[in-house]
Order: sequence, then C-alpha cells, then structure tokens
Amino acid sequence: MNQDIRKKAREVVAGARGIIKAAAPYLDGEADSFVWVWVDGIGDTFACDEARRIYADPAYVVKVGVGTVAADFLHEIVVHTMGDHFKRQRAVGVPEAHSKLWNIAGDAAGNHIVREIAALSMGRITPGGIRINPGTQVDDFAKSQWVTAHGLNLEEGTTVEAMYFELAERESKKQEQPKGDKSQSQGDKSQGQKGQKGQSQSQSQGESDGESDGDGEGQGQGQGGGKPKASPINPTLPPGMKPKACGGCAGDKRMTDELREKAKAQGESIPDERSPIELEGIRQATAQKIKAAADGRGNVPGGIKRWADDVLAPPKVDWRRELPNLVKRGVSLAKGKVDFTFAKTRKRAGVINPTMASFKPRVAMVFDTSGSMSDADITNSIVEGVGLVRKGGVDEAWIIACDTAPTKPAKMKGLSGKSIKEVLAGGGGTDMGAGIRAAAKVKPHVTVVFTDLDTGWPTEKPVGAGEVIIVGVRKSNCPTPEWARKVLDASK
Repeated sequence: MNQDIRKKAREVVAGARGIIKAAAPYLDGEADSFVWVWVDGIGDTFACDEARRIYADPAYVVKVGVGTVAADFLHEIVVHTMGDHFKRQRAVGVPEAHSKLWNIAGDAAGNHIVREIAALSMGRITPGGIRINPGTQVDDFAKSQWVTAHGLNLEEGTTVEAMYFELAERESKKQEQPKGDKSQSQGDKSQGQKGQKGQSQSQSQGESDGESDGDGEGQGQGQGGGKPKASPINPTLPPGMKPKACGGCAGDKRMTDELREKAKAQGESIPDERSPIELEGIRQATAQKIKAAADGRGNVPGGIKRWADDVLAPPKVDWRRELPNLVKRGVSLAKGKVDFTFAKTRKRAGVINPTMASFKPRVAMVFDTSGSMSDADITNSIVEGVGLVRKGGVDEAWIIACDTAPTKPAKMKGLSGKSIKEVLAGGGGTDMGAGIRAAAKVKPHVTVVFTDLDTGWPTEKPVGAGEVIIVGVRKSNCPTPEWARKVLDASK
C-alpha cells in the first residue's frame, strides 16, 4: 500500500471536488456525500456503488489529474447516482446479463448534463482530457470518447429506460440477421415493433463473446412456458466511443462488490452503508438548491432542473391526500391552546400577573426502518414527512427512526443530510410503540408514525405523545389501535 501515492490522489480528489462546486454550486452536498475507496491495480476503472463509495486506482487518479477526475466524479454524481439507475434497473426488470447495455443506456441518457456543466467550468472539467467549449460542446464532447445519445443516434433527453429498450431492440435485430448481412448498421434507429418471431430464438452466436444462457433477448422478456434466462448483450459501439464501467450505481452490483472485496484484501477500510433516510435528505437538499439556483437565473442545465422538479413533486401515494388535513387539525388545536406564564408578566396595582401564552406546534415523526420496510417505503415516508413540515404550520419538527428500538429524537433544522444524520436505518424487528414513547419525550402536539403496519401496538396511547396519526405506507390487513387516527394506503 503506497501511502505517498494515496496522499497525492486525495489532493487530486479535493481539487476535483472544488472544481465541481465552483461550476455547479448546487451540487456541493452531493459532492461531499461521496467517499473514496482506493483499489490498486484496476487502471482506469472508476466505479461507484449505491452507498456512494467510489472505487478508483490512486495511480490512475494521479496520472490523469484534476480535470479528468472531476469529469469522472461528476459523471457518477449526476448521471447514475442522481439518476437512480440502480433502482430503476430493478423496477424495469433488466436482467443481470444486460448490465453492460443498461450502463451504456444510462451514459447516453445523462452524459449531456456532464457536457453542459463541463462547458460552464471554463475548461477546468475535462471529460477524457478534452476541454469543452460552450459554442462547440457537442463536437468537443465527441472527442472525449464518452458515450453520447447523439453518437448512438438516439434522441437526447429521453429516459434511460427508453434508451435501453431501443438499444436492446437493435441488438436483437442484429442477431436475427443472416451472417454477412450488414444492411442494418449499429447507428440505425429501429422503428419496427418489438421482436416477434425471432425474440425467443436468440442463439449462441452473439457477436461479442459468443455466450448464451438460454432463450432471453435484449428486453429480458420471453415467450412460452416459464421465464427464460436472458442472453448476455455486449454491444459493439461506434468507433471512437468507449463506455464507462460504473458498477453498482449503474446497475452492475457484482462489479463493485468485487472491487470492495479486492480493496479489503489490500488492507483498505470500507466505509459503512448509508441510511436510506440520510440519502433521501441529501437528495431533497440538492433538489432545493437546484430550484433556488434556477429561480435565481443561475446556469442550471435543463436536465438537472427537471430532476429537481421531479424530486420535489408531491409523492404519488394515496395516503398523501388525507394526512396533511389530519396534521393541520392537530396543529390548529395546538395553536388554539393558551396558558398562563410568568415568563412575561404584567404589573397592575402592585400585583404581578401572568400573561397569556400560546403553544408553538410541535410535530414528531416516527419512521419505521425495520427489515420489512423497503427502500421505496422509507423514501416515500421521508419525502412525505418533509413535505408536511415544508407546507407550514409547524414550528418545530422532530424525527425518530425505529425498528425494535428507537433512535434519539433529532430536531429537524431545515432539510439536509446533516439535520437527519442521527436517524439511521434499522433492519430487525418492529416495535412502533417504542418509537411513539421516544417521540413523547419531546412532548409533541402531533405524532405521525410512518409504517407498513407489520408491528404490535401498546394497549394504551403513550403519555405525552399528543394526537397520534398512523400512516400505512402500503396496503395491509394488520390491525391498528383505537386510540390513534389512521391514514391507510388504499392501493391495489
């Protein structure tokens, strides 16, 4: 382990992070959220996993310098991580055998954002070592050898899913062609309907490795009985275009798992996984900064602004409609309460009289982080809870995460990763009663519990919890206590 080369590599990374922040200040929280894991001997491999750990060879980082590392780093941030390509791959059902194709589709869908930010950086961010000028950025970027939608004859600005299916369709048609028939070139756009007679006949004649595991085709769909295993797709790209192998953040989890094991074997310490709650806080904070920059006529690429609009859009969950009304009801009752206080007094005829003081509404939010809650459940809960605070009417908000044991209540001061760093993911059993008792310590007027309902409940409401609202984040037949108000998911 060469400590000297690692020290130099850390200096390059610090410089790269500074360049990104200067060109796109709204990405400062994102840039600071990534941690670096050094892996000797992997050359120009530059990959990132879902936990925002970047795996890189320190010798490569030092060799290429600040500008190229800034471009590689920016790619992992804005293309794959902010693009949620690892989650979207699962949602679409992209098979592992198509991970290379999905990675290429992700590059094509998002690299124009890197290009635009590089053009704003005054030549300091250099993809592939190439300076990107504002007036000639498309042509300049092509020299970088990075994958582009333009170079693949795809429409820039479309989704990663659309690009993946388009590329998979092309590969399927190429495999159907008789040997020697080159009438359909790599760059041609496929306009026909998704494969019919040839889709279930993908043979071991794939042009890259000659591998085949069964009857699958480029879209991971099969015909006939059972689900066929997809054939690997390793597409041939146009000359002068080199795809990046980005690992787990781009859908290839196996790659970054192997890099992590290699780093461990070399004696590197591996940073811990990140809480879904913490990651969502970073994501929301970034979206707000982007919106503020765009509203202030800052130089924000259109793709980045659309991303922020999507993140800040109300979540499409059924219980969202009723929840704000219940919270407002509890808050309104709290605001209407008054009491006497001697903190501020009036003197009348020599007698000190107390004044009337209104309570400041406090809301405590308990997030179920047990093993039965999916990342999507936790993310939707956080987004919705933050939305309640943002809409106003709440003077003070506290957050607690709970599986079988609660975290210490953390006061939410704005929306950032730092404000919720105490709220860590659980993963074991579930006891929401413990979470409500923890919430009661801050004496809230309203306690909102976000859970999948797979939990037991106290027979009586914990003292000091205020009005308790239980939010079922997905449909469930599990019972809820009579002493709480319920907002249950009515989805199918």
